[in-house]
Amino acid sequence: MRCGERMIQSSPKHASAMGRDFSEYVIGLGFSEAEVFANTGLTREDLQDSDQLADLRGLLKIVENGIRLTGDDLVAVRWGQTRRFANLGLMGYLGRSSKDIHCIVSNLARYGQIFSSAMEVDVTLLDKEGLFRWRFDTPAELEVGRFVEAQVSQFLNGTNRLLPRVVLPKQITFAHRRKHNAAELEKLLGCPISFGAQWNSLQYRVADLDVPLMTSDEGLHKILQAHADLVLAQRPQNRPDIELVVEKAISDRMATGQTSVSHVARDLGMSARTLARRLEDANTTYQTVLSNFRRAMADRYLKNSDMSQSEIAFLLGYSDVSSFASAFKRWTGQSPGERRQSLLQ
Repeated sequence: MRCGERMIQSSPKHASAMGRDFSEYVIGLGFSEAEVFANTGLTREDLQDSDQLADLRGLLKIVENGIRLTGDDLVAVRWGQTRRFANLGLMGYLGRSSKDIHCIVSNLARYGQIFSSAMEVDVTLLDKEGLFRWRFDTPAELEVGRFVEAQVSQFLNGTNRLLPRVVLPKQITFAHRRKHNAAELEKLLGCPISFGAQWNSLQYRVADLDVPLMTSDEGLHKILQAHADLVLAQRPQNRPDIELVVEKAISDRMATGQTSVSHVARDLGMSARTLARRLEDANTTYQTVLSNFRRAMADRYLKNSDMSQSEIAFLLGYSDVSSFASAFKRWTGQSPGERRQSLLQ
């Protein structure tokens, strides 16, 4: 599906294979099933089918539990370096039988909804610049950063197991921010990384996209594509969640400071009155959505970055630090500094 065409959902789902194999990896390190699955709403049995979609919140919690239990916030990246495409179900077999990386990435864009209801993949710059990018359309309170790092790790490891020589991107960007171990992550992934981008992305040298895979099988690939087309056609089409649609529009405008209901409504192709009515139907208001989004992003910035309060205030569309600090105190009962300390404990 092309950039901008995906439906945003309030109950995002993602292929269970990542959660299944990462949980088994952590259990293999000596932790119990109960510890790994604590507060996830998922069980080991829920994740056995590679192509089954599971609740993304639960999958993110499994990764969070693994990090907490091991004390290693790169454990999901290290796990990703053990992954093979054969572990990934239908999409993995499509990858193995593909002609080259260009074909693998094109399939990710074409069949993205098979393995994720919340991920948007954009390949418009693939041919010209060797770049493909993706992002998760999820509620602001869901932190997908460590999950995305694991995705990249398994993608790089999986592709290089199939190629006659090592092929790495010349640049990686992540939409999240990382406060610690950024240099170690760059070392593990083998190429330059920048954080806080608008999209997650991998940019390859264009010529490297055409390096033939050793496992390429044109006949099998056509059969698997036909099957994937059938699976895709059977996926239910979900209505957009208006709160998430508004959150995404706010996010796109946040640093400009122009986040009034009229600005956002115009971006969404409707009047401010219509937007207010749709939000009222969802039992909320524009100001509530804006405040909740700002609070969730403020918590994320305070926890995962060394940004100053003035930088955070700017990114959240406040004209000055005092306005941000007052709003934050109203939301949480704490100052931003106090909140940062409590989040790090």
